[in-house]
Amino acid sequence: MDRPDRRTNDFFARPTSMDQSKRVVNFKAVPFDSPLDEATVALDLVSKAAEAIKRVEVNAAETVERAQSLANCSVEKLQLAEAHINRAEAARRKAEADLDDLAAEVEEIENELNRAKSRFAVKEAELVSAERRASLAEKRANDAEAALKRVTLAIRTQLPGEHRG
Repeated sequence: MDRPDRRTNDFFARPTSMDQSKRVVNFKAVPFDSPLDEATVALDLVSKAAEAIKRVEVNAAETVERAQSLANCSVEKLQLAEAHINRAEAARRKAEADLDDLAAEVEEIENELNRAKSRFAVKEAELVSAERRASLAEKRANDAEAALKRVTLAIRTQLPGEHRG
């Protein structure tokens, strides 16, 4: 097996932007003294790569779990909001029905009030008519009483022997 050249070792030793955020394992160059060292380094690199892959998988699983939890929480909040909307709409419909009922009651009361006003106007007209008739009857009674007094006076003054002064 040939020894890796210096460029390969430099490639693994070069820092990357990901190294700075500790998300990628930095495989530093190891000088190779024997083929056994090469195999050990290769196994070590494979082990480190496997660890890095496992960490990525764990991070991905945690991210999926957090995303699922957020989605479940969002769905629950949405369901609560929908239930709230449904209750509010039911309350609105009930309020509209109550308002319609009240409007019908107000209309019936207004109709009854108008009927009462009509009855009152009729009774008022009947009262005015009765007062007029009573006034005319009183005038006729006064006129009849005055006529009776005149007749009585005429009879007294016209009858012989009944002159009383």
